[in-house]
Amino acid sequence: MRKKLKLVIVGGGSGVYRIAKPLAKRDVQVKTVHSMFDNGGNTGEIRAAYRTVALGDLGKGFRALTPIEWLDKFFGTRYDRPRHPNQSVVNHIIRRYFENSNWNIPEALDNIHRLCCVNGGNRVIPVSLDYAHLAADLLSLQPTQIVGEDRIDQRQCTSWTYGAPIYDVCLIPGATLYEEARDALLEANIILFCCGDFYTSLIPNLLVSGFKEVIAKTKAKLVCLTNIMTKQNETNGWCASLFVRTLKHYLGKMPHLVIANNGTIPEEIAMTYIRKERSFLVEPDEKLHTLGPEIILEDLVEVDQGHVRHNREKVADLLCSLPLKKQHAMPMQHYRVRNIAEQFS
Repeated sequence: MRKKLKLVIVGGGSGVYRIAKPLAKRDVQVKTVHSMFDNGGNTGEIRAAYRTVALGDLGKGFRALTPIEWLDKFFGTRYDRPRHPNQSVVNHIIRRYFENSNWNIPEALDNIHRLCCVNGGNRVIPVSLDYAHLAADLLSLQPTQIVGEDRIDQRQCTSWTYGAPIYDVCLIPGATLYEEARDALLEANIILFCCGDFYTSLIPNLLVSGFKEVIAKTKAKLVCLTNIMTKQNETNGWCASLFVRTLKHYLGKMPHLVIANNGTIPEEIAMTYIRKERSFLVEPDEKLHTLGPEIILEDLVEVDQGHVRHNREKVADLLCSLPLKKQHAMPMQHYRVRNIAEQFS
């Protein structure tokens, strides 16, 4: 009899929500590990006012894992306040729980799990409890460092930094791995490095002190789910192999399995993405097959109200069908991924 799958999803933002939601309804133990360094929008306002970790990604985790559908919808509601538009309901609920526990975050999270009826071993876990910000070094004519996830992600076309490739990222002043996140990674059968904003949602988790060391020790199968579309200011012009190579650079080891999309999108949708977001379909290039990991290519495209998403049911089926025993990556040629110029050479 197959043991219950223990799956840890690492990432942040809507990508984790989309992938975790259908898995929470299956006979799978799902734990989500979230980046805590967002500082945009309502989350940024709360961080600045209370000098705390980012709450927005935690909220998406609770929305994904709660079995109560109306609670998921309610948590996703936004409202306007005087001089403070677009406020997130779930952010303020989490903030209130933090305040009521005198900012004892582990205690507050336990209470929120009970509120949301998240059980069966499922957990929403911050990667760190430390206050830090994401910083990015840009590959440009003059050395430039941008501090703040929102400033990295939302560089405007009026700025000379718009579209400049990211050379490297780090956390300022640095953060240490939360103990519950460490235990979850060590106990997992599968660790999924999720789709989403690559440099501002996924990679910040890997920058936390102690994360790479735990990945080196875990016996879990490491799975990379590549994005379907590129993103301006983060992954301009990237193909699937570049996602994997850059993940390996920050992770310290190559994932054992890569799940990539080989489907296409309607031409009118593609042109809309190019015109409005300068975003392109991520191609499963030939280099992907030379890196070493096992490769699964599937048509994972789902178009939802004009937005290109992963078909979450297909992804859930793939993850639940994986063997629990880790498959070691094949030997690979040594290369160094340091900056964007080398990656494209």
